[in-house]
Amino acid sequence: MATAKKDAIIPYEPFFVFVNTKITESNYTEALETTFAHPGFDKLGKFQSRYVRLGVEPAYFLEGKFIDDSSQPVLRVQNEIKKDLTRLTDPTQDFVLPAPPPDPSEPYPNRSPEQEKELRHLASQIKEQVDRIKKEPVKDLNWLLQKIRSRISEDIPFRLSFVKKNNHDNRLQFGDEVYLHPAIKDLRIWAYFLLANLWADGLLQRIGLCKTCKQFFLAKTEKKNRQYCSQRCAQRITAAERTKASRVRRATWDSIREDLKTALQNENLRSVEKILRKAQEAFVAAYPRQKGPGYEEGKTLLTRAEKQVQRLKKAKGH
Repeated sequence: MATAKKDAIIPYEPFFVFVNTKITESNYTEALETTFAHPGFDKLGKFQSRYVRLGVEPAYFLEGKFIDDSSQPVLRVQNEIKKDLTRLTDPTQDFVLPAPPPDPSEPYPNRSPEQEKELRHLASQIKEQVDRIKKEPVKDLNWLLQKIRSRISEDIPFRLSFVKKNNHDNRLQFGDEVYLHPAIKDLRIWAYFLLANLWADGLLQRIGLCKTCKQFFLAKTEKKNRQYCSQRCAQRITAAERTKASRVRRATWDSIREDLKTALQNENLRSVEKILRKAQEAFVAAYPRQKGPGYEEGKTLLTRAEKQVQRLKKAKGH
């Protein structure tokens, strides 16, 4: 298995190019050509899968018909695989837990002390397993296995090729590299064959759906709960969240500012004091850098409110 190396994802890059390409009636042939002309496609035969050397042929057919008159065949395959990848990357789908542990306190006739001790030990082990799996959700992938089996034909043709280590010797020798390539021409079989190889190579858990660009990706490392396809997308969502939070803080300050102005007109000491505390907190949150549109105006308003509180307290003899 090639899971330890970052370049293990290279053979599968064309698969994700196909999945993420926006297919239209005017670009479907170009989309297929882009997929099979991807640099990673040329490297399929140079990486060892668990069972065969990947090296599939360009798949321009679907169900025995050449794809040349409509984008619908391409869209049909793409939508099918995207639906399966969405289910695969959804943490709420196919979540399973082991059976609950046996209850050692349950009455059982003729149970010996040794059996009682063994049962309690077994219940403890199962409980630990349940608690661990609750922290790390486990998926039941029987549906994916059945889907792959139904989509991959049992009579996929293969072809042999070889690379000679000594080009000056015409003989084929033990040390020469011999490749076994699946000669797949059907687009659906091609897609599910690569998905099956992702599973065989232990890379299925690296598939993610980017939170920012909404495209599927294959992570270079085994880091769990990856939400972004790249650092760039992560920074984009972070910046957007910061902007949204800043707008919420400004809106909160604008609302409390109007309440403070109303309270200052009524000159009710208790009301002014209560709103002033909230206004000071909202003002600091809205202007963490102590600058920006409305900062000086807000500062002046708070100063005025503080002076009015002092005046009202003095009038009441506090």
